[in-house]
Amino acid sequence: MYKDVVRTKFAIPVRLTLADGQILNGVFYISVGERILDLLCDGRPFIPFNTTEGMSILNKSSMSRIDIVSLDELRADPSPFPDVDIDYMENNRF
Repeated sequence: MYKDVVRTKFAIPVRLTLADGQILNGVFYISVGERILDLLCDGRPFIPFNTTEGMSILNKSSMSRIDIVSLDELRADPSPFPDVDIDYMENNRF
C-alpha cells in the first residue's frame, strides 16, 4: 500500500543538549515545508537523530535544548553533520 509513497527528507544540522548535559552534533530529517518544531510537536515520543556514529532513536523528553547550526559554522566544518544539503539550507526556512 505504501510502496508508491516517496517522501523527500532533508537533514537539518543541530547541536542537541540532552537532559543529562551531554551535547550531540547531528541532524534531524524533515520534509519540505516542515519545521523542526513540527517534528518536536508531533505525537511520537521518539524521533530519529543521525550522527557521524550512526542513527539513534531519541526520546523527546530527554532533550533539553536544540540549536540549529549556522550556515557559517556548517561551511567551516560540515563533518559532524551527515547528509546536510547546504543549498537547501541556504534557500529554505525550517
